[in-house]
Amino acid sequence: MDTWKKIWNLYFSGISAKQWRIHLLLFVATFITTTITGMEMALTQKPMGAFLQGLGYSFSIMMILTAHEMGHYMMSRKYGVDVSLPYFIPVPFFQGFGTLGAFIKMRSLPPGRRELFDIAFWGPAMSFWLSIPVSIIGILLSEVHPIPDQYPGALITYGDSLIFYLFTHWIFDIPSGYDIFIHPVAFAGWAGFFVTAVNLFPISQLDGGHIAYSVLGHRQKELATFFIIVLLLLSLEYTGWLFWIVVLFIMGLKHPPMEYHWYNPQPLDNKRFRMAIMSLFIFVITFIPFPMDINYPENPSPVAPETEIIPENLPGQEFIRYNERNPTLRDVKSAKNRL
Repeated sequence: MDTWKKIWNLYFSGISAKQWRIHLLLFVATFITTTITGMEMALTQKPMGAFLQGLGYSFSIMMILTAHEMGHYMMSRKYGVDVSLPYFIPVPFFQGFGTLGAFIKMRSLPPGRRELFDIAFWGPAMSFWLSIPVSIIGILLSEVHPIPDQYPGALITYGDSLIFYLFTHWIFDIPSGYDIFIHPVAFAGWAGFFVTAVNLFPISQLDGGHIAYSVLGHRQKELATFFIIVLLLLSLEYTGWLFWIVVLFIMGLKHPPMEYHWYNPQPLDNKRFRMAIMSLFIFVITFIPFPMDINYPENPSPVAPETEIIPENLPGQEFIRYNERNPTLRDVKSAKNRL
């Protein structure tokens, strides 16, 4: 009992009932919007099946986001930093991930270089490790289908991070002309890797910016400038990076100076240097150079999506042979980059 009391006092003391209500309300609202988003990408048209797949997506993405923010929160409380519980951001129009993520509000600064590093590192580390089992389970629940020659509306394909690509090709042998229609839980894993990589950008107040500042001090700005140049080059193929470049410039590339003297910094120990190398490795294998591609058919299929019938009770190869005759599949959620 004393142990639990110590844990409660360390991590949750000083939080008022009003604050708990606000954070729980945002959590529940985000759980609802992510559930609806998951239902929209379900692999089934049956209402109950779509609802269960939506719940699977919501549970998975909320678990990843919560773990990420609690990694920051618990390390902050450990080092005596005044910090809020996570604020979750629901997206009411149910697009994209169903959420804009979550954040914590730090009302005081970390006391030193090592503390800043630890607080920054454990957020993306937690979301990365949780995204691995979520991705594997979701890919196992996914299906391999022929890529339709004709389709109503837009054909959306999602780019691969290196780790997601390895998982998909380890689990599935994908023949030419076929692709993976990913289960909502797999999309949660994909999103978890994407969010982890974005947070590791070496920019300003992002986790990667804190890590780079802890390691490099004021030279972090040089790394941030180089990274923006890389994003500009990638935007020649994927224009979505232009939006992120604008957001990053609004945030500011340079990490704000801390209250202690960084020209005579407390040195990082070998363990934290190894953790910094690990964070770089995590970024490399989770970064998606071209996250999305949208293709519009030159001659759209005359068959409306709501009139198509996809029999889900056909096993394996029979299901594939049926869909070779019926290529009008709705909303391709693909794990394979086809830019």
